[in-house]
Amino acid sequence: MLKMVVKSGGTEAEAADVMQDAMLALFRNIKLNKYKDGGAKLSTYVIQMGRYIWYAKRRKLHRKVNVPLQDFHENEPQEVTEVQLEKIEFQKQIHLLINRLGSQCQKILKLFYWEEKNLTEIAKSLDMEVSSVKNGKYRCMKQLRNIASSLNL
Repeated sequence: MLKMVVKSGGTEAEAADVMQDAMLALFRNIKLNKYKDGGAKLSTYVIQMGRYIWYAKRRKLHRKVNVPLQDFHENEPQEVTEVQLEKIEFQKQIHLLINRLGSQCQKILKLFYWEEKNLTEIAKSLDMEVSSVKNGKYRCMKQLRNIASSLNL
């Protein structure tokens, strides 16, 4: 577990958290009769649970790039870690890419990713059908990927 987490950019403390969460998930699944002894070895099951937990945490981290740039005041000395600097740089790049999209795409993506609204809420706020928002989000993400790949990001 440690090797997997550290290899993908995590720390030893995060690996310990993932292991603990995996063990709790195993315990819960045993109590709920979701773990069947005949399926996989216990160690394999725990490692797989840890892998799912770690990937979910990483996805959540990459989805939430909401460190406001204006929160860093020039007058206040602050220790900024390398991870924070990477997040800030990533956020700047995402904002620049999103600003290249049309206004409707900007609205949909910002509501979905920054404000974490679901498709139904977005549809209501933009006076659209849920299916239109879903298709729009897909098209906007495709546009965003195309722009990023054309810029070699």
